Amino acid sequence: MKSAHKDLFGVAAGDVRHAWAANPPRTSRGRLFAAVIVLFGLALAACEQRPVGKIHVFRCADGATVKVIFTEADESMTMYLGKKSYKLKHVPSTSGAKYTDGKVVFWNKGKEAFIQIDGEVVHDACALSE
Repeated sequence: MKSAHKDLFGVAAGDVRHAWAANPPRTSRGRLFAAVIVLFGLALAACEQRPVGKIHVFRCADGATVKVIFTEADESMTMYLGKKSYKLKHVPSTSGAKYTDGKVVFWNKGKEAFIQIDGEVVHDACALSE
């Protein structure tokens, strides 16, 4: 009697069935574990998009309070001005750190900052509160 040669998974040579189909998992634990891992990964990805880190508060000469949270992962920041929030990306500048979305600009150097909207300075002489 001739015995068929079997591969590492116990599937006979010439058998077109995939090893997984020939040897399915006995419980759904493996599938549940995989689903939990995928959901955990998605939750982590969502968390990375939220502003994390210390809130920095700037008080401006005109009485405005500006709160910013810098996100190192994508070199961006979220600025809270009044009841609005702005997600701004870091862009190259000749001096200081400049963040913009194309319309709104937050520019700081050291502990001083100013804010522009549509090219007009709306808050100037903003000092970092400690």
